[in-house]
Amino acid sequence: MPNAFQSLDDETYGPQFLHNILVVATKAGWAQQLGQWLFEQKGPRKLGIAAASAASACHAEGEMDLSDLSGLPHGQAVEVLDLEDLDAEDFDIVVAVGQPQLSDAWRSKFIFFPWQAAAEAQQQTEQLMQMIDEAKMRRACGAGTSC
Repeated sequence: MPNAFQSLDDETYGPQFLHNILVVATKAGWAQQLGQWLFEQKGPRKLGIAAASAASACHAEGEMDLSDLSGLPHGQAVEVLDLEDLDAEDFDIVVAVGQPQLSDAWRSKFIFFPWQAAAEAQQQTEQLMQMIDEAKMRRACGAGTSC
């Protein structure tokens, strides 16, 4: 499998980040839109963000309203890749939009976050960032250490 890091922009994704998030959706536009949203909302966190499209696990998947992801800049920093071109070992966080068909290698990530279309984007973003911050704290404390 080719190294996915070599073709991606160092500013948005790569091994230099503490965590790498993959936003995966059944529609490339959803993945790019949410990936860009998270990129803009990550603040000072050392997060790499990539987006990918995958086949749907549901035959009758409808439309998803991501209209509350407002304030996106005109330029898109997060490119959309094909899930088959990526290695699950390169990511520790997966955000699933819609019902993408994912193997256990993707679903068993350190954080697997199913994005809910009906929920408010800012609230979900805060929830995801809180999970990431807690994970960072646990890793910093070390096994068997109370923080």
